[in-house]
This record gives sequence, structure tokens and C-alpha cells, in this order.
Amino acid sequence: MSPTAAHLALPALDESEIAYWMNHIAHGLKYLRSKKIVHRDLKPRNFMLKKIVKQAPSMYHNYILKLADLGFGKILENHELTGTYLGTPNYISPEILDGDLYSVNVDLWSEGIILFEMITAMKACDNR
Repeated sequence: MSPTAAHLALPALDESEIAYWMNHIAHGLKYLRSKKIVHRDLKPRNFMLKKIVKQAPSMYHNYILKLADLGFGKILENHELTGTYLGTPNYISPEILDGDLYSVNVDLWSEGIILFEMITAMKACDNR
């Protein structure tokens, strides 16, 4: 592993763990969409884990993931666009980086970056 890659290494997750956590993220985003909210700062540091009471078959099944920190969240009506430049650099969509108008789909970009990081156990980009 190169020195650059070494400082970006993340804990490895197996396929079932990735599916479990991505399902939680997807359900959280679905809920936000039902309220017409775009998060705009979706990243692992904005996830909270809640321990559940019942005993689960594996350690990670003892927790549910909740989306947190809606400080950059915004209500966008049907097909409305916005253009505010904000978010965490490693998770910002190309539309935001380019200063273009964007929709709720920017959260899907961030979710994809998170999925990439879970699969590869590496940061998608080095923000230096």
C-alpha cells in the first residue's frame, strides 16, 4: 500500500454489512424525500447509531443507522433546483463543485461515495 493510500485506509466491511448499512441509508434518504428535504451534507460523520434492544445474529445488526445533522438540509418542492455551494469536499457532487443548479439527487452522489468507501475500504479522494 502506498503512503498516500495508507493514510486513507478504512475498516473493511463484508458484503452483508455493506448491504445492511446501505439499506439504512437508503431508508433515511427515502424518508427525507417524502418530506421533500435534500440533506446536502451526507457523510459517515453525519450518521448516528442507535443500539436496539433485541439480540441480533451479528454485532452490526444490534444497531440501526440514523441520518443526522440537517444543518445544510433544505426543502425543495417538486423538481425545484438550488445552487448554494456547501457540503463536505470529499462528498460533494459535481453539480455543486461546478456551481451548477442541483436537485435532491446530490444526496445520491454522496451515497455513492459512501458505498465506494465501504466496498474498497479506501477514501474516494484525498482532500489535501
